[in-house]
Amino acid sequence: MGSCPWSHPPALRKAAKDPTPHGNTGNWVHLAWRERHEACGAKPCPHGKKLMSLWFLIIGVVAVLLWGLFSFPRKSEVTRLIRNKTCGEEAKICMNSWKKLNQNCFFLFHHKSSWLSALENCQNYDGTLAKFNNKIELDTLMNHVKVGSSSYWIGLNKRNLLRMWVWTDGSKYNNLMRIQDHGQCALMYKDGIASIHCEDLNDYICIKASQCP
Repeated sequence: MGSCPWSHPPALRKAAKDPTPHGNTGNWVHLAWRERHEACGAKPCPHGKKLMSLWFLIIGVVAVLLWGLFSFPRKSEVTRLIRNKTCGEEAKICMNSWKKLNQNCFFLFHHKSSWLSALENCQNYDGTLAKFNNKIELDTLMNHVKVGSSSYWIGLNKRNLLRMWVWTDGSKYNNLMRIQDHGQCALMYKDGIASIHCEDLNDYICIKASQCP
């Protein structure tokens, strides 16, 4: 009871040995097989359950193998693209009208903003407000600022407990140029560097790392 026999059922064996009076064995065979089918349909055979479980297991294994097969080439392609973007510092360039500043790029934005808003916009370009590390970088920025009559926020500020002049990355200012001290945020203009209230609206200079071509 409870299992589906794989051998011929008794009715089928009887039909094969004891034909009907009219010799119509086919009806008996058909009836016997129908009884067997109905018995299996009413109560699933354990063998059928095992085969179905095995079939789903095979499908799962094939799916995992296919996923691995098609995912590894994409990972390799990403690695290859990253490797192709590696270059020496001297080969790096500035794109989209940004100008070179040593190993960095800078851009003068003519959009009146507070110091914090200017910093946030620079960060949207994967950069920060302008910073100079030596006299050459300072002179390069000053030469571009002197062309116009505008004032530009740079990264210098003393919005800290010690009231020290620092850059946006936290490094201390090396006093390459005297700052006319009137506020907590510094800006650059044609005559030098001054500081005013951070909420005032000015243009600004962003700086970011140069890129491989």
